[in-house]
Amino acid sequence: MGDTLFYDFPANVLGSFFIGLLSTGANLAALYPSPCATTGISALPLAFAPRGSTLQNHGELHLGLRTGYCGSLTTFSSWLLQVVVLMVGRAMPPGKLRGTHWVQALWAIYLGMAGPLLGLVVGQHTAIAAAAAWEAAGRQRQQQPKRDGELSAQATGTATVAAGAVPASKSAAQAAGPGGKTAAEAADSDSAAEPAGQAAPACTGTCSGTGDIPSVVLEMADGDLRPVSTTASASATATAISPHVPSPPPPPLQAPPRSSSRRSIAVSVRDGELLIDLAAGCVLCTLTGVSLAYAYADRTPPHAPDRQFWWWSILLGPAGCFARWHLSRLNGLREGAWLQYGTFAANVLGCVLVFVCEALLFRLGGSLGGGSQRVALQGLMVGTAGCLTTVSTYVVEIQKLALTSPLAAYKYFLVSTVVPVSLGLLVYGIPVWLGTR
Repeated sequence: MGDTLFYDFPANVLGSFFIGLLSTGANLAALYPSPCATTGISALPLAFAPRGSTLQNHGELHLGLRTGYCGSLTTFSSWLLQVVVLMVGRAMPPGKLRGTHWVQALWAIYLGMAGPLLGLVVGQHTAIAAAAAWEAAGRQRQQQPKRDGELSAQATGTATVAAGAVPASKSAAQAAGPGGKTAAEAADSDSAAEPAGQAAPACTGTCSGTGDIPSVVLEMADGDLRPVSTTASASATATAISPHVPSPPPPPLQAPPRSSSRRSIAVSVRDGELLIDLAAGCVLCTLTGVSLAYAYADRTPPHAPDRQFWWWSILLGPAGCFARWHLSRLNGLREGAWLQYGTFAANVLGCVLVFVCEALLFRLGGSLGGGSQRVALQGLMVGTAGCLTTVSTYVVEIQKLALTSPLAAYKYFLVSTVVPVSLGLLVYGIPVWLGTR
């Protein structure tokens, strides 16, 4: 396959994966209605994050990650520059070309489109899986208090029954007469002391037959056995085994007024946004200062030119990112149009800039040498044009168009590919062909 897999192919796939992972719940619900219906993520600004996460409240951060980070990580211009170079042929020694590879160029177009689309779909599926996992964990946390309540109720009931059995055994011990004998034992000893031949007293009402014990309870008083009222004994026993009535729960805490809670939430959101802006500004200023310092320090040869190329790319990158942000407002210029004007304009402008710089490097390669001019041109290609063009947003738009009209998606893909390649053959091909005669 030769040069079909260009250098920035992994970056394009990875950036497309990240933009799929950062999808909103509404977009995922429109693309995958069945799995998203069970998770209920259609209202989430960030589908892969938990519902209660603070990340859900920072829309500017989401937009910056999708437009700034993913758009700058992917590059449309380097992809099509590789395609044009394969079609035209790269100069080896002066006056010679390595040869054209049209078949490899077509394969580069196919793989450069299929790889990011696959990364986008995998990222979206990962976001749905993460949302389902967070939803299952939330349901488990909601059911856990109910299970704990049932277990505590069972434990309370067991303790109540055990506590009621103890007073009953104590009441039986308290019924013992003098000398440590119970009323039943005293009755047995008195019956044994009666003279033989005297009939035993008949059972009254409560005897059910042979072997039944009468329900009359006797007690020893002044040397005589006297019956005790069964009603009083039953009430005493019932009182002894009555369950423990738990104390009423404390009154619930009153929630603070809604006005104060809303005010505190608004203040916290504003503070969070201010901190994010300050952090982004500090990172930008730090990278700019470090890049300027190292670009000045590495301006002379013993330092490798690659290091100076890094600093120039970092310095010139934000300009392309800001330009793409402003051009993205053209995407909604016409309602229902299949051509996304903002993304198309950014990709075409970035490709033209890359083709011009590559043509200058080819024609002026000998005169430029290895100085700052060559490094500045390479910084424009990688920094400005690389951040100006985007593949991640491009494949998202292709996917959305394919959902409503597959024909519109194919038209957008063909126009976005044919126009830059044609311009590349003119801007880069003609100087190369004329310069090698």
